[in-house]
Amino acid sequence: MKKKPIEREPFEVYAARVRGDRFKKVGLDITKLTENQIDIINQPSEAPENFYCDGEISGSQANSRWLQQLVNSGLNKSDIAKARKLQNI
Repeated sequence: MKKKPIEREPFEVYAARVRGDRFKKVGLDITKLTENQIDIINQPSEAPENFYCDGEISGSQANSRWLQQLVNSGLNKSDIAKARKLQNI
């Protein structure tokens, strides 16, 4: 008797689900964010080479730059606070 192969969801679906779950933990509604806002929010954890400008800036400079990008993306103060909280989980 052949075993039925384990069905796995496509990586993109899995990644979106995990990302959505992380956002929910801090109260961010991923459905109300633009793709650009999501990318900026995730930059410290998902794109550290961009966050630190390939190691050319310090951690505090990277954080200041990231916060400015969050503001420039149109996020409100509440969502920026949630984005910062997200990076600490």
